Amino acid sequence: MDIEDSTLKQRKEYYDKSFPVETFYKWITRNKKYSDTRELSFTMSDESYIRYQHFKSNEELKRKLKEKVPIKFDIGAVFDKLLIGVTNTPLLREFIIDIDMDEYNDVRYCCQGTNICKKCWTLLVAAVQVLNYILHEQFGFNHILNVFSGRRGIHIWVCDDIAMEMTDTLRMNIVQYLNLFEAKHTNSQNESYIVIPGRHSLFDDSYQILEPLFNKYLQDEQIFECSERRSRFIRLIPTSKQSQCDEKEDLTWDYVKKILSDDPKALQRIVFTYLYPRLDINVSMKRNHLLKAPFCIHPATGNVCVPIPFNKIIDFDVTRVPTLISVQEERENKTEIIQNNRMEEEDSYNNSDNENDQKPKYSYKEFVQFFDSFVNDLIQ
Repeated sequence: MDIEDSTLKQRKEYYDKSFPVETFYKWITRNKKYSDTRELSFTMSDESYIRYQHFKSNEELKRKLKEKVPIKFDIGAVFDKLLIGVTNTPLLREFIIDIDMDEYNDVRYCCQGTNICKKCWTLLVAAVQVLNYILHEQFGFNHILNVFSGRRGIHIWVCDDIAMEMTDTLRMNIVQYLNLFEAKHTNSQNESYIVIPGRHSLFDDSYQILEPLFNKYLQDEQIFECSERRSRFIRLIPTSKQSQCDEKEDLTWDYVKKILSDDPKALQRIVFTYLYPRLDINVSMKRNHLLKAPFCIHPATGNVCVPIPFNKIIDFDVTRVPTLISVQEERENKTEIIQNNRMEEEDSYNNSDNENDQKPKYSYKEFVQFFDSFVNDLIQ
């Protein structure tokens, strides 16, 4: 059996024995309310797509997954009808936000390309914390699911009924409200920065969330230790104060806060340029946009796209995400994986100083249990 056949067999077993099909189906159809009109799209191994599928039951969905064995599948809108060869009008859709690490390549130095580590994970933590706060406190949404994309990003699914019903225009307005990077500004070195247009609760609240994370980011990415990174940081400081920072050999964030204590907009501009959420706005604005489903297996990494409890995200170790292989091992009566590899707030593996330590994968069962709880709370 070659590698491709082996992976095909593993995926088929995953869909048959591990994929949480009952809860997933309950979620996407809102307990069968949209079983005739909710789109699922399969991506096949030859990169072809099977669009506009809908399923009468979770058993039918499971049969189709085992039959087709897609390398991934995406969730679409709830349409007025789902017929191939005719125009289908999208009516309902979760409000979704895609945060991809590629958008941060100019401010992450620990990794490049498709790689991700605990240091640059802080960038995603910052985005999730700000967006969850704003969506909950300023917009009143209560059912927010944060899902690891499988490689280097986070998908935020806002599942409240009122979010499902939003028009494309309203979605665009919310994105424009959230997205400070929509009109990118660059300096003479072609370095991007954020312009703070004025005092607003959005900026004040976001700063209060991001500032505690900023010192960790500065240390992890060695912003003051590397001359180029230090110089870029200083260029974000108002011109009248740059020389003070440039001349200070042991520059620290506390010192910068002290000399800019009378200029809150300048402090916000610095922190936001590095940590404020950078959105893929096209994903959020249209109801008919497809997005990879939770509990898919990422085709390139083999990672499971797991939903992460909000209170676990800050300590989450992305290197320990369950994979197609680890799920199979857990399923085959290896109960020590379930017992020992939980997402603990004080995790000895996460606190290891040796980046080369081989860390066991998190228990897949824990993510399924969290998803069950989320969906049951949503659909009562």
